[in-house]
Amino acid sequence: MRIRSSPRSVNKFLCYKVVNDERPINFYNTVAAATGVAPTTTTQSLTVQQQKVSINSTQESNNSAQESNNSAQESNNSAQESNNSTQESNNSTQESNNSTQESNNSTQESNNSTQESDNSTQESNNSTQESNNSTQESNNSTQESNNSTQESNSSTQESNNSAQESNNSTQESNNSTQESNNSTQELNSSYWEK
Repeated sequence: MRIRSSPRSVNKFLCYKVVNDERPINFYNTVAAATGVAPTTTTQSLTVQQQKVSINSTQESNNSAQESNNSAQESNNSAQESNNSTQESNNSTQESNNSTQESNNSTQESNNSTQESDNSTQESNNSTQESNNSTQESNNSTQESNNSTQESNSSTQESNNSAQESNNSTQESNNSTQESNNSTQELNSSYWEK
């Protein structure tokens, strides 16, 4: 603190400030016993302030430790859920393996009857081949019909393109009309300003 005073009161006040005084309180008690002067209020205030800072720091440390414990608890819960999920997955896999075993047994029986069926299927395949030849001719006719449809679609596409160009031309005409309207608006504004 700087005290401004008149020339008559120069050196009337003596101001001092204790900065970073970390001496223990016992030091001031010794001085008080020797000189009869009690410790200054400034020093006592600094000591109380330092105690408050220490208490706040301890409280923050405790809060941090509490948050760490909460995080560890959540991690344990997550690990527990993961273990439960793994157990369910293992149970599901076991059931799937049982089902696969039953399916394999059924497939073996089916293979036995399929062998007998193959002999009669060979005879059926011979007649199916003749039917396939007839179907091939029918497919050729269908292909020609599809080609005709494709040409018709191409013609429709060109018609659509022409309509699109017409729409674009109309849009440009509308834009030109809008610009003409804007020009008329500016001319009217100029007239009223005069």
